[in-house]
Order: sequence, then C-alpha cells, then structure tokens
Amino acid sequence: MAGKVIQTLRSSPLAASLSEAELRLLANCGRMLDFSSGQSILDATGQDERLFVLRRGQVKLYLAMWSEGGQCGGDTTFNLERAGDIFGWATWVRPDRITLEAQALDPVSLVALDLDRLGDSQVFFKISQWMLQSLYARLQEGGICPPNIQGLLKLKQLFLV
Repeated sequence: MAGKVIQTLRSSPLAASLSEAELRLLANCGRMLDFSSGQSILDATGQDERLFVLRRGQVKLYLAMWSEGGQCGGDTTFNLERAGDIFGWATWVRPDRITLEAQALDPVSLVALDLDRLGDSQVFFKISQWMLQSLYARLQEGGICPPNIQGLLKLKQLFLV
C-alpha cells in the first residue's frame, strides 16, 4: 500500500517541488481510497480537508467562487483524468468564498492525504504555496479570475484560512 501512495505522489506535479525526504513524509499522511462511478468524493460543505491525488479514473470538479466587490467570481466545471492530478483546496480557502465538489465519473482510485498528520511546517508551507498557485490556475482556466499577479495576491489575502 505504501508503495502505491509514493508512486502516485511521484506522478504529481507537486513532487517536483519536494525533496525525496519531504515526499516520503507526505506519503506517510496518505492512504488509498476507491470510489464507484457516480459517487461523490467531495461536497460543497468544505468539511473534508484532505488533499486528493488521482491514481486512476476520471473526476468531475465543480468549482465556485464568491468575492465581495472583487474582480473574481463565478463557477466552472472541469474533468481530471491524468494520474497525479491534485484537488481538494479546503485546507487553504474559506468555504464562504470558494467551494469545490468532486464526483467520480467512472471507477476512481485516489490517494487521500491527511495533512493534519504531516507534522512538518516547512513541507506544509511548500505544499500550501503550490496548492494556492494550482487553485489560482484553475480559477483562471475557468474564467473566474483574471490572469494577473495582483489577482493572485488578492486571492491569498481573501481566501487563506
């Protein structure tokens, strides 16, 4: 099981920002989960704070964002289908501003990372920076946020918990 977790993490773009030792620390927080076609992985409540890495299958994401008087806002859907794709930003955002729903489109295998078990603030910081940039890229891709660095900085200010 541990071999599948580390192998899945290595397939993710997040792995490029972590040393081998940091990757192994992160793997210790992970476990394999399987979902049936049509099954809900995440709902919009934002109560599930795990980070998910796709091992196999397809996941449909619905991302919605609200901003008071800002340039950002709206909703979008997109599919994840590449091994190593990552989702689950609840740890880093306010659920009254951004929500995420995820559903298995076919049988899905994931690594679920419980970052509360990480115990290393430096690794957590690296992951949080990477995840914030990933979230902003998804918001841009979906046309929810304008593509500029000021938007990213404002997003950090508005949505980080």
